[in-house]
Amino acid sequence: MANKRPKEIFFKSNGQYYYNSDYQLEEYEEYRNYNISKRIEEKWIKELIKIKLKKFKQSAKTMYLIPLIKYFNEYELLTKLLIEMNENNCIKALINMAIKKAKEIYFLNDGHYYYMAHDGFYEEYLEYKINKQTEKKWKKELIHLRRKEFKKTSDIRYLIPLVELYNQYELLNELLLVKNKINYINELVIIELLSKLLDKNKNKIENYKEKKMIIKERITIYIQEVVPKVRDTEHYVQRIEKVKRRLRIK
Repeated sequence: MANKRPKEIFFKSNGQYYYNSDYQLEEYEEYRNYNISKRIEEKWIKELIKIKLKKFKQSAKTMYLIPLIKYFNEYELLTKLLIEMNENNCIKALINMAIKKAKEIYFLNDGHYYYMAHDGFYEEYLEYKINKQTEKKWKKELIHLRRKEFKKTSDIRYLIPLVELYNQYELLNELLLVKNKINYINELVIIELLSKLLDKNKNKIENYKEKKMIIKERITIYIQEVVPKVRDTEHYVQRIEKVKRRLRIK
């Protein structure tokens, strides 16, 4: 019997399993591990739309239409929405939809305009006209969420954007102490990412030399304990040497 759990998560989140919120964090990580194909997701979206439309016809509750317009661009349903709601309530609903969509874009791109532009979301985000005060509030939420994700997974990718984009340099201590729990390849990736982060921000980081020494110690352990065990020794040595040159480590 096929596992029903990924479909359950997909439908529960209206097909927006990637949305960053505290209550969905656990389910997002779980869903991602199922590696569901785009073809299956497209099939589920069609099924989800049919279910929502059926529930709307049975109940006349607009809450079933709003996700279809918000997430799947079913704009032809706006007419039905306007009929079922009075003008003021409809305007409020549409404004809330726009704000939620803007927030999704903001969180998916770590609140960075460059990332939005790179992924084709920047023009859409600008159309929502989000003010700086709201972005400041979202930034606090984002930092809180990423720190929570890091504590749960020890995945340094959650903290690196906070250091690079929001100058949260105090997080470097946590990053430098992350221990690899998977394999030697991941440990080398961690060393490489942290070395780039240190080098890029060396003029802004307090106790830079001390932090560099922590990287040096990790390199030493890696060379002693890991390199002798790998097949393509030269490849890993070359990557380590590149890190050492970057940080001017002898």
